[in-house]
Amino acid sequence: HIILADEPVAALDPVTAKQVMQDFVHINQEMGISILLNIHHVELALEYADRIIGIRAGKIVYDGPSSEVTQEILDSIYNGSAVPQAGGN
Repeated sequence: HIILADEPVAALDPVTAKQVMQDFVHINQEMGISILLNIHHVELALEYADRIIGIRAGKIVYDGPSSEVTQEILDSIYNGSAVPQAGGN
């Protein structure tokens, strides 16, 4: 089983967005269902995801553990645009 979620927290306030992300973690860990999530909230992705796939201009520029994402990797994904600092809020 797999759940595909396209921007599930885009229109939510921060508290509700975190609850939804915690619900996804629960579904994944307790029910054994994989979650494939498209999200532009970098800080939420880094906090809740095990694996990050960064895409720029239609090409994968990073595919690996969220724990290994650095500011350099974020810069390569976002082509140097302003993004939240890795590991920060």
